[in-house]
Amino acid sequence: MTSRPDPQPMRPGGEHAEEEEDDFWEDLLSYETVKMVRIRSVTLGVLHWMFLLGICLYLAIVVFGMQKEYLLKEVPVGNARMELRDPCNPARKADYCQAGGNKTGVAGECGFNENFRCKRAQYCAPHGTSNQSTILGSQVGKQLRCRYWDHNQVVWPPSESQAMSIATRAELFHQTLKLMNGTDCNDQQEADCQWYPPADYHRNDSNNISLANSYYLGDIGNFTVTLYHLVR
Repeated sequence: MTSRPDPQPMRPGGEHAEEEEDDFWEDLLSYETVKMVRIRSVTLGVLHWMFLLGICLYLAIVVFGMQKEYLLKEVPVGNARMELRDPCNPARKADYCQAGGNKTGVAGECGFNENFRCKRAQYCAPHGTSNQSTILGSQVGKQLRCRYWDHNQVVWPPSESQAMSIATRAELFHQTLKLMNGTDCNDQQEADCQWYPPADYHRNDSNNISLANSYYLGDIGNFTVTLYHLVR
């Protein structure tokens, strides 16, 4: 009598293990691609090309033509500063009231657009004239004595935000400290020790007193306002 070996029983999870191993390699080596579909419809085709045409026109006219979106734009940070420059002071008398034009003055070479200082303005009274003269005064067409100040003196106040004040006329008072009886003093802890003559008169002849101490600032038209503008 011949005996045969019993067949080995099949493992219940064998096929599932092979399938999981195949899925792992398929997932690992998989990739994505695009599937193209051709739509054969007149209605959808018209809408499709109209939308494309509208987008192209919008980009060409609005984005690139009007808004300039192809340019790189940044908000600049700037700093502006104004400065007043004196006329060129001549090194010889013959150059008074002449154009500079790269000529040499007292402080060196004058700029191309700079003029030499001029002391023959029509609004300036002759040197040595008193403002008490009848031809002088504050009315239109009349003259006053002139003072020739530099850029530091004619700009008042010296520092001002976003502005520059250039003086054209000044009142000068030579004051001393005096008491009520007219004697000199030097201690303003006393109430009656004040500057005399006062700059603000309250008498009937206050206009004449102000006129007697008034001066035009001569040659103010030859000063140059320079604007420095830094952008970064």
